[in-house]
Amino acid sequence: MAALELEGKCPAKDFIEELAQSNAPGHNSFIARVDTIAERDKYRNPRTFKHLGDGLFEFKFNKTSMRLYAFYDDIEGLEPQLIIATNGGKKNAKKEQGRDIERAKTLKAKYFAAKEIESTQLIIKELDEE
Repeated sequence: MAALELEGKCPAKDFIEELAQSNAPGHNSFIARVDTIAERDKYRNPRTFKHLGDGLFEFKFNKTSMRLYAFYDDIEGLEPQLIIATNGGKKNAKKEQGRDIERAKTLKAKYFAAKEIESTQLIIKELDEE
């Protein structure tokens, strides 16, 4: 799994780092769940990795009420497919969660638009890489 960085910003990585500082046990559980899902080919379990439509997924963490949004991309030479995290948020209010989902959709669209530009360079880093 990798975090999406666009225009010098990486909301998913910022979200995970903030969680590590504010809730270390929750962060460890969160990372273990992400690792488990990322190791599987097209993982399907709506209780932990819910499809939201349009190819967007939500990592769900009940202990922390946190959500991390992501999508799959098949990149030539990379097996299995890549899960790209866009951003995260708390499951507080429906309105706030709706904004987080819309932001994830926007980031996903920007990613695929950039990928169509011939001069775009994809640099893949794992979430825990600097």
